[in-house]
Amino acid sequence: LLKAGDARDWERLARAAHSFKASAGIFGAVAAAQAALCLEQAARAKKESESRSRLADLLPEMDRLANHLRQAHRPEMLR
Repeated sequence: LLKAGDARDWERLARAAHSFKASAGIFGAVAAAQAALCLEQAARAKKESESRSRLADLLPEMDRLANHLRQAHRPEMLR
């Protein structure tokens, strides 16, 4: 996502956001999926400023989801 945004590769950014949106949806991460959808739409419209803003919105949601998954799948939880 970051590399695509830095390169202004709107198609790649939109595809990556779309993929993350689907993945987040599988885990029920509604806020992350919504943030990814907003990024996908901005990237498809080639709106640079909005894409950067939406990417900044998505990153903390990605972190939140990753932390949740790490906590839910700790080895001691699997015993």
